[in-house]
Amino acid sequence: MQAVHLENLPDELLEYILFNRVLEAQDILSFGCTCKRFQSISYSNEIWKRTLLRRWPELGQISDSLDASKHNWQELYKFRFRCIRNVEILLQDLVNECYEQREVSYKRFTPFQQLAAEYEADVGNVCVEEQLLDVLNEGDSFQNLTQKYYAVRALRYLQHPRLEKDFLKFLDAPEDQQSLEDGAIVIAQWNQSGTRVNKKEIYERLDQLAERVRLQVCIRYGDEHPASQGSVDEPLSVDQSTFVLDVLNTIFYEVENFEGNKDDYYNPNNSFIDKVLETKQGIPISLAVIYSAVARRLGITLDPVNFPNHFILRLDVQPMQKNNANKYKYIDVFHSGQRLSNVECYSLSPMMNTFGIGSEYFRACSTRAVYVRMVANLMRLTSHLDDVRMLDGYELFLLLCSDDEDAAITLRRFYLQSGMNVQEVLDYLRQCHPTTNNMLTLKKYMIREAHTLLEEEENPNKVITVKRRADHQEVEYSVGMIMRHRRYDYMCVIYGWDPLCEMSENWKSQMGVDRLPNKDRQPFYNVLVADQSKRYAAQESLMIEANPQVITHSEVGKHFVEFKGNYYLANEEVIKRYPDDMHVTTRMALQNRN
Repeated sequence: MQAVHLENLPDELLEYILFNRVLEAQDILSFGCTCKRFQSISYSNEIWKRTLLRRWPELGQISDSLDASKHNWQELYKFRFRCIRNVEILLQDLVNECYEQREVSYKRFTPFQQLAAEYEADVGNVCVEEQLLDVLNEGDSFQNLTQKYYAVRALRYLQHPRLEKDFLKFLDAPEDQQSLEDGAIVIAQWNQSGTRVNKKEIYERLDQLAERVRLQVCIRYGDEHPASQGSVDEPLSVDQSTFVLDVLNTIFYEVENFEGNKDDYYNPNNSFIDKVLETKQGIPISLAVIYSAVARRLGITLDPVNFPNHFILRLDVQPMQKNNANKYKYIDVFHSGQRLSNVECYSLSPMMNTFGIGSEYFRACSTRAVYVRMVANLMRLTSHLDDVRMLDGYELFLLLCSDDEDAAITLRRFYLQSGMNVQEVLDYLRQCHPTTNNMLTLKKYMIREAHTLLEEEENPNKVITVKRRADHQEVEYSVGMIMRHRRYDYMCVIYGWDPLCEMSENWKSQMGVDRLPNKDRQPFYNVLVADQSKRYAAQESLMIEANPQVITHSEVGKHFVEFKGNYYLANEEVIKRYPDDMHVTTRMALQNRN
């Protein structure tokens, strides 16, 4: 059989061969280096589009919005490839520059924005965001912790302006064009910067739920029921709606097993639509958003009701009546879709039953009011967890309620306490007009504090205090060791220490240091606790943890690069300050393991 040489094949066939999934970009470039003809073929837009999407399939979200015939996919591949190294460099810069700060000022993320601006329109932003997401999701969740710590903060900075623009545009639309799930998706994206919350996938899941109900309606009722069709053009009758809701309850609660999360009610994930669709557990308001979205796809309008302590939906069962006590049935989505009268709703809020519930609590509320309640819930649930989640809550709340003076001041106070966004705080304080004397006094104090912080920024103290163990032989434990408190029984990880207690006399008195056997004349350790607290513990109060586990504190990544099974490996910034500690930590971890 005669051999076939590549140079004898037509261009179309060579291009088809280069579509092969096993070929990488380097293979295509090498092929193009052979001769001018092959080089021309290797420049094919379609080849580079397919190569790009094979390596980074998540970029499929932008490929549909670009003119495939005019767009230079090879240039986009090059830019996306450069993002790998450039993002790594920018993250390392944050590690080197921001360790001493409680939180990172937003101006520190400007280089990420500048990198994204190197490519056209929003495509550059997507590429940089996706590379940051790759950093967060690559490898073991216990590795590369420091880069992940800063990557999630950079993502917030890039994502939030885009989400803010989309959310405000959505809220400006007429009320009848606003679907509850759209805003719920934005809330989930806003509060989960490190997670890919895919709007298309959420819509597909809601459509699937509606289709399952539609199929059962068709089986039970026949093709003549309007909801059994692909779309519902005319409003359903009360009887038709009630029948569909009965089927929806069966599918939603008995087949799909959605339920109120009574065992872990205060878990923030109960508020995110993507997580609720995944776990099938939520709180009243998140379940109501999903339930009403499915009902709307079946031709049923359910109004959201901002009932005290327990969010509900309502169905108009007497559409011809105006002021009738029995006009509505109220749906408790948290409790298997029970349909209640307004009197039966009192049992959902016992305290309000005691003090009386006015008719205003049974009225339908706006979509904005639903989102305000969702965000307010998250603010209560996450404010104690970590700085980023608190920022997420307050910044989104102010997007919805820009005139809330208390929330605006609270956010700026946090900025100052964290040493971040100081100039932005000062600009805000100069133009705000407090409505109470207390607020006016607080404003003056914050202005003084902001000026002090700006002076420190202009004249930073870059001297690092180095603590050598040879100079402090009384220090028994070391950075990275996982410990347990003898009295309070919490597990923690050490991220710093002082040879003697360096807190104020007032603090020592409040914490009962004088009641310790060794009082303040002993080493004290900075520790991160799994409950998100940071504590300062005396050496005699700590002991080595016999069964070390991961410490789920949000700042672990600020100090450590990896969890090694029974200790944490410190990052470069910590090692600069405690250069001898990791040797001690690894030696003691090995002894305890044996």
